[in-house]
Amino acid sequence: MCCKEVKPADLFAKGMQLVRDGKTREAISTFVEFTRKHTKSGLADNAYYNLGICHKELQDFVKAAVFFKIVLIQYPNSDAAPWARDQLEDLENLMDPASEIFIKAEQALIEDSLEDAWTGFSKIMQDYPQSVLADNALFSLGMIARKKGDYKRAQQLFDQIVRDFPNSDAASNVDHII
Repeated sequence: MCCKEVKPADLFAKGMQLVRDGKTREAISTFVEFTRKHTKSGLADNAYYNLGICHKELQDFVKAAVFFKIVLIQYPNSDAAPWARDQLEDLENLMDPASEIFIKAEQALIEDSLEDAWTGFSKIMQDYPQSVLADNALFSLGMIARKKGDYKRAQQLFDQIVRDFPNSDAASNVDHII
C-alpha cells in the first residue's frame, strides 16, 4: 500500500492553510483534488467557494464566476451559497466595462466636481446602458441635477429609474427621496 487516503476535513484544512500562506495556485490544486475525491462531503460547497475566491484573487474572473455558480446550483441551501451570490455580484461589477468609469465618476462626485461626475455617469448611460451599474449611474445623475437646482430634470431621471429599473436598489432609493 503506497499511499494513505487523506480525510476530507484534512484535505480541506490543507487547502485553507495554503490560502492563508498566500499559495493560491497550490490551494487551487488542493481544492480541485478535494472536489474530485469528496463530492458528497459536507465541505464540498466550501471547496468550490474557495476555488472561486482563489481564481478571483488571481483575477481569473470567468473561472471564479464558474465556481461560485457551481455553489449556487449544486448547493443552493448551503452556508456558502449566500457568500457565493455576493461574490458573483462583486464579479459582475469587476467584469462590467462601465465599472472603471463609474468609480471615476463617483470619485468626482465625492470631490464635488459635479461636471466631471455628470460626464462619467452620462457616458455609462450612453455607452453601457445594459451595465449592472446603469441604475446607479442614473440615480447619481438625478442627484447631481437636484444638487444643481434642476428639479425638473432630476424628477425625469428618477422617473426613468422607476420605469426602467423597477426592482433595483436605485428605484428603492428614489422612493425614499421623493
